Amino acid sequence: GFTFDVAQHGAEALIAWERRAYDLILMDVEMPVLDGFEATRELRRREQAQGRAPIPIIALSADAMLENREMARLVGMDDFITKPIELDRLERLIDAHVGARPRGRIGAPAA
Repeated sequence: GFTFDVAQHGAEALIAWERRAYDLILMDVEMPVLDGFEATRELRRREQAQGRAPIPIIALSADAMLENREMARLVGMDDFITKPIELDRLERLIDAHVGARPRGRIGAPAA
């Protein structure tokens, strides 16, 4: 199984990422304060500045429009899943990105 932390908005997600090592982040694209796209863009900038390996980020969105998928790719998200979330699809995405790596915390910003 997994353990997870919940952030209410993108700024909280960045704080959590600075404090803990995660295997994966589920990032809602529509959050207050700092949306998922901007939070991901900033997280990728910080990873590069700190020499940290990129963490897999899966975008969560109620909007399946191609523009959202493209924006997710452009800001550095690794995958995209739409709401309502099908658990078997989410499990496959997690396995694809985490694979055989040791399983620790999954960062999961709230919807």
